[in-house]
Amino acid sequence: MKDRYFWSKKENGFYPESMKELYENSPDGWPGDAVEISEELYNSLLEGQGRGKVITSDSDGKPLLSDPVIDYAAIAEDEKSRLASKAEEMILPLQRAVKYGIASEEELQWLKEWEIFSVELSRVDTSLAPEIEWPEPPSND
Repeated sequence: MKDRYFWSKKENGFYPESMKELYENSPDGWPGDAVEISEELYNSLLEGQGRGKVITSDSDGKPLLSDPVIDYAAIAEDEKSRLASKAEEMILPLQRAVKYGIASEEELQWLKEWEIFSVELSRVDTSLAPEIEWPEPPSND
């Protein structure tokens, strides 16, 4: 006997009928919004998901394939945070060298460049992603 498949928009998941009794006896139960879909659609959705698509629902609660939504601003925030951590990692020991009067001229210049980079980085507006002009971190050339 072939399995029948159901889709829940609320749970964003598939439910095979062969497991319905298990779901009904579980704390979460069988989803009330489950709609039956064909095995062909089920297989097509899984295949599309394997190609990088995401499964979402239409207004009737039926599943469909969509392109993934890329949150460029969140990606940019992560990158900004990573770069800021790197800048602080470079700045702190240089500031200590200055504090104790043991900084070389090269370290003073290095500190200046990293602090300028840090300020420029703080001014980056991540809401403009992916069209951001990132400041260049200092290089030790």
